Amino acid sequence: MAENTMTKNAHNPTISIIIPVYKAEKYLCECLDSIVAQTFADWECILVDDGSPDNSGGICDEYAQKDNRFTVIHKQNEGVSKARNEGLNVAKGKWISFVDSDDWIDSVTYQNVLNAVEENNADLVQWGIVLEKDGNVLREKHCKGGFIEGEELVQYFEPSTCHKLFLRRIIYDKNIKYPDGLTLSEDRYFSFLYYLYSSRVLGIKECYYHYRIYSGSSTHRMSEKNILDEVEVIKMMEKALSDAGKADDAVFRKILINQEIEAKNHALFLLSKPNYKLWRKLFPEVVPMLKKPLDKKKLLYVLLKLHLDFLVTAIIKFYTKK
Repeated sequence: MAENTMTKNAHNPTISIIIPVYKAEKYLCECLDSIVAQTFADWECILVDDGSPDNSGGICDEYAQKDNRFTVIHKQNEGVSKARNEGLNVAKGKWISFVDSDDWIDSVTYQNVLNAVEENNADLVQWGIVLEKDGNVLREKHCKGGFIEGEELVQYFEPSTCHKLFLRRIIYDKNIKYPDGLTLSEDRYFSFLYYLYSSRVLGIKECYYHYRIYSGSSTHRMSEKNILDEVEVIKMMEKALSDAGKADDAVFRKILINQEIEAKNHALFLLSKPNYKLWRKLFPEVVPMLKKPLDKKKLLYVLLKLHLDFLVTAIIKFYTKK
């Protein structure tokens, strides 16, 4: 049973920021401080304490006591999908934004993004991210500036629901929710459904979202269960495509194929021990597409098709050591 700390806001804010919180006490204050520091002030922030066993829930309550734009929901631990859906159930803003509790955003994020929305009348906005580890910038991933249309959606499709702004009206009208019971890729499904029903997707080149990479993050704990969850999500995406009457849409078919290739590659490159049998089993009809003809992955794929797994192992070990 969820327990709400009711917000004191009497009006509907422009943006509802939803942050699921679980075992986040180490980074949570930096995340929430970046929300408080926003130059755009008309927001509400819904903190969903997902039964966190550390002091995360207490930190959430402290911020809510100091700033009435924060709302806290305390609930039993049921996973990030249900936590985000709980936030959606009470969100009142015209726009919805998701932030993870171990990440942070630039202070000008919402001011600049909303200015771009007003100028361009978009119904989905996405911007760049900065990948960081131990306080150091690993790389910046910029988005294309301007409208993203047609075939460009294949290149710029982003599974993450962070570094995006969604119209609440579309989410509710189309009943877009996060799927329960998954260990990974729940945001991939949410994003894909929203893309299906968007007509004006706007990209902002600047990188406002700071994504923290560390040894405990989900992408560094990839298991076969994670990969099978990815496969399940792709199947759900396939059904959603059909339900939306876009089963033959060439752009979204290509997006699905790219997601299938990514799931296959995870069996090779993100498991502690590559699973070649799983790679061959996952979407066997899909031939990975490579832009560079001499890409080392191409050799791996050929060897896997020939069942020369011992050579694949040697090559992966060689490149891993470099």
